[in-house]
Amino acid sequence: MRLSTSVHRVGADLGAAPTVDSVSSLLKPASSKDFVIKAAIVVVTLALLVSGIMVTGFGRGFGLGGLLQGDRMTALWLWPGIIMGIMVAASYIYRTALWLRYKPLDGRRLTNKELPTVTVVIPAYNEGPMVKKSILSAVSSRYPADKLQVICVDDGSKDDTFVHMEAARKEAPGRITTVRLPENRGKRHALYAGMSQAKSQIIVTLDSDSVLPADSLRNIVAPFVKNRRAGAVAGCVKVLNRYDNVLTRMLGVRYLLGFEFTRAYQSVLKTVFCCPGALTAYRREVIAPHLDGWLNQTFLGNRCTNGDDHAMTNVVLRAGYDTLYQSNADVMTIVPTTYKRLSKMYTRWARSNIRESWMYLKFATRRARQREEWLAWVDGIVHALTIPARMYLMAFTWYFAILHFTVLLRSLAAATLVALLYVVYFLRSERSTESLYGILYSWFALLTLQWIYPWAGLTVSKNRWMTRG
Repeated sequence: MRLSTSVHRVGADLGAAPTVDSVSSLLKPASSKDFVIKAAIVVVTLALLVSGIMVTGFGRGFGLGGLLQGDRMTALWLWPGIIMGIMVAASYIYRTALWLRYKPLDGRRLTNKELPTVTVVIPAYNEGPMVKKSILSAVSSRYPADKLQVICVDDGSKDDTFVHMEAARKEAPGRITTVRLPENRGKRHALYAGMSQAKSQIIVTLDSDSVLPADSLRNIVAPFVKNRRAGAVAGCVKVLNRYDNVLTRMLGVRYLLGFEFTRAYQSVLKTVFCCPGALTAYRREVIAPHLDGWLNQTFLGNRCTNGDDHAMTNVVLRAGYDTLYQSNADVMTIVPTTYKRLSKMYTRWARSNIRESWMYLKFATRRARQREEWLAWVDGIVHALTIPARMYLMAFTWYFAILHFTVLLRSLAAATLVALLYVVYFLRSERSTESLYGILYSWFALLTLQWIYPWAGLTVSKNRWMTRG
């Protein structure tokens, strides 16, 4: 079955209650051009690596002599780049060692008696028919019905979203609560409305454009049963519309690496820095006292409306609790299919990342001292410092690339080498040639996405959602 590019069509294909098998059956390559694209990626990869070696070995012959002689502008770019390169390389060594130690807990081994009560909160705005699929996927989970409640909040939608919420409620009487806000005030307000009504031990957030496989809820609550210090648990976000086009296939690899590698090693440190809004579970007693402060958060004098997931993660970390990751708690989500929508989403993420990384630095040392977890502190500092350093270095990289084409060539070759390392991480989770799209993504990111963090830094106080109609 071919997966349609339409969100509504995806929902229709999934049916009323998506299961692991029904979702997986949709995730099959649909393009006859796939082989040609992958072959081209291999050819270009080899060409870039060979060219990079030649440029490095024969720099003067390619016009790099003046660049490497060391004028003032070069020093401002080259030596910080070397220092950052060493720092990043060292961080990848210990991060890989931590990643190899990661292992998720199996929630299927828990008895129904051991499972905590759960409330799934689903905020929605102009989501249309897809919201019903999201709601019913939660209700259809392999979880005791008497321990599971679903609260869906319509954040003042202008379309028929609430109609579909009500249709889902009628299909599962007594298990779904619908809330309709009179006006659109943003996702954070919608989440607050749902969380405030929850009485369960665990609150799970689920995006309205996402669906849950049957065992995800059992798996995501497992750490709470085994670890009293668990305050939040991140799920594994995967791309539902992965085979729509080349962009979504690249994002399929990017998402997998962002969770199966980054959050996996962070989980070993018990410090996942951003638990995703698409699927995260929180211990209610940890976040309940801080909900009002989270709702009314301000930064640089402005009310914060985006980055709700990153901000809530900081709430848990600041309170001294663990933030963990469960790779077996999957959630399938819809990703942007166009560059315009992707860049808007990334800009929103970058703004909240800059803001919340700064907020984390304010309590990171106190947390590390209290818990004696200094490696997590180091990783957090490295992560925070990488943001301005990357913006600084990319500005100089493009300056030199304009003057010396070989600098751009070397940058592409370096990006390819890093991407090849990530391919190894990808293949450990999914052994398929889809990993080649990770290499393509590295070129795409270098050539078309480098403006996002500088722009996000300049506009960090802006809070527009930008991607919801």
